[in-house]
Amino acid sequence: MQQDKPTSESSPEKVERSHSTHQAAQVSLMVLPAYIVNENVKLKVNVMLEPCSTGSYITENAAEELRLQGHAQTLTISGTGGTETVQQSRRVKLSVRNLDGGFLAQLHGNVLDDIASDTAALGWSELKIKWPHLQPITFEIVSRRKQIDVLIGNDHPVFHQVSKEVIGSQPSDPIDKFRMGMFWPGIA
Repeated sequence: MQQDKPTSESSPEKVERSHSTHQAAQVSLMVLPAYIVNENVKLKVNVMLEPCSTGSYITENAAEELRLQGHAQTLTISGTGGTETVQQSRRVKLSVRNLDGGFLAQLHGNVLDDIASDTAALGWSELKIKWPHLQPITFEIVSRRKQIDVLIGNDHPVFHQVSKEVIGSQPSDPIDKFRMGMFWPGIA
């Protein structure tokens, strides 16, 4: 909320501005459940679509469960404000499939111990009860793993394509259908 408050001086050119925000308990990131596959091994995980990332990543735990090998590498990750982290990693190849099996694509990613710390995937299939305009939308049930095991960056644009935008009773709150499933960028 932004308010303009006149200063103690009566000059109309001098105006104080204040800005108030509120802290949200949970913010919906672009996280969708999917299967990651390596040959005959399949694992249901939570996948974060992150268009601001120039790389894609998979957790060490998920890579081990899929028995992914790969090529060793030194990985330099650049962050905001000029920060950089150098880590030993490996580059792996796997397949990512949506839950209904209608979409499958290859992913080349870097293995990291952790991708999103303790950021949990929000279960919109349960949370949608709070919003009437979300009631008719079918959201996939997130993985029981709760954590985010795969982050797909803009190096794999095929995952980021919106195939349909559903406008509910609130035109300001569109629900996007990606090839991986439905997503609503709301505050829970």
